[in-house]
Amino acid sequence: MHTRGTVAIIGAGDIGQAIAFVLRHSPYEIILWDVDRKKVRYPEPLETLIPRSQFVFSCVPARFIRTAMSPIAEHIHESTTVISLSKGLEGESNKTVERVLRESLPLGQPIALMSGPMLATELKAKQPGLAVIATRHESTYQAIRHLFAGTALTVTHSTDLHGVALAGVLKNIYTLSFGIADALKWESNAKGWLTMQAMHEMYDLLITLGGRGETALGAAGLGDFIATSASPTSKNHQCGYRFVTTKKGTENSEGFMALPGFIRLIDKKTKPYPLLDTLVAVLLDHQDPHVAFPRLLRVHL
Repeated sequence: MHTRGTVAIIGAGDIGQAIAFVLRHSPYEIILWDVDRKKVRYPEPLETLIPRSQFVFSCVPARFIRTAMSPIAEHIHESTTVISLSKGLEGESNKTVERVLRESLPLGQPIALMSGPMLATELKAKQPGLAVIATRHESTYQAIRHLFAGTALTVTHSTDLHGVALAGVLKNIYTLSFGIADALKWESNAKGWLTMQAMHEMYDLLITLGGRGETALGAAGLGDFIATSASPTSKNHQCGYRFVTTKKGTENSEGFMALPGFIRLIDKKTKPYPLLDTLVAVLLDHQDPHVAFPRLLRVHL
C-alpha cells in the first residue's frame, strides 16, 4: 500500500502501543521507537526516522520529555507536528508539558497536547475513546483530525494548552485517592462524595493556575478523570491502591511523581483543599490512610 508519509511514536509503552494500534489502518507508515530496543521490532535511528516523519508522538513520562526531545530537535523538519500524550510535571523545574515542549523544540515548531478519556487498554481492545487536541493553530488541529479520521478515537479541539496540561496533572494526582479508597473498601456512597470533592478542587485549582473552566469540565478534565479514577488498569489508581496495601509501586505513577512539585506550584495558605491535603498527608507525610481518609469523610461529608 502506498503511504502518505511517516508517523513516529516515541515511547513504546502502553499508550504508545495503543496509538500505534488505533492508527494501524492509516495510510501513513507507523513506526514505534523506544530507547529500550527490546520494545521495538526493527529499531531505526532517530536521525533517519525524524526527518521523514510528518507527525511525531511523544509518549514518554513527563519527567523525560526534555531528554527525549533533545535529539529530535536536531533532526526535525519545521513543518512536522509534535503531539505529546504526557501528563505530568518536569522534575525539579515543575514546568508543564507544553512549556517543556516549547523550550525543547525549534521556535515555531507545530505542537499539540493530546488528552482525554483514552485508556490504553481500552483502545487496544477496539473500544472508543475521546481525545482533546490542544493547539493554538486550527491547521495543526485539522491535520491531526484527518490523521485519526475513521478510527475509534474521536478528537475535539481546544486552544487552552496550559489548561489541558494542568488537567492532566490534576487528574493523575486525584486519581490516587480512588486507588486508596478501593484499598480501604469504600463503596459507592463514599466514592460519590470523593468524586464531587475531587472535581470541586480540580476545577478551582485549574482556574487558579490559569486554565479555563470549560477545560476542567470537558473531556480533558472531568471526562479523563472519571475514566481513569474508575479504571483498575490506571497506573495512578494502582499506585494509590498499592500504597495502602504494600507501600510499593509508586515509581510508575505520574500522579505520585508530580505531587511534591505541584504542591510547590500553589499557595495552599490562601484556600484549603481538603482532599489534596489528605493525599499529601498520606503519600508524602506517611500518615495512616486508615485514619486520614475516614477523618476526611467525617469532617466534610
